[in-house]
Amino acid sequence: MKICIVISSYNNDVTDGLFKSAKEELENSKVTNFEVIKVPGAFEIPFAISKMINKFDGFIAIGC
Repeated sequence: MKICIVISSYNNDVTDGLFKSAKEELENSKVTNFEVIKVPGAFEIPFAISKMINKFDGFIAIGC
């Protein structure tokens, strides 16, 4: 299983904590094959996912 985490760089104080929790949950679930993509803001997350939809089995979107 290959997972992509798409994270907004806007509001890092909020998104960093959410990212750490998501990464921890993936590791607890034995999912080690994941890639992190950073985008400027939350509005860019759906666009980034739509461009990579066929490359990953699942996505985690983190934005605020």
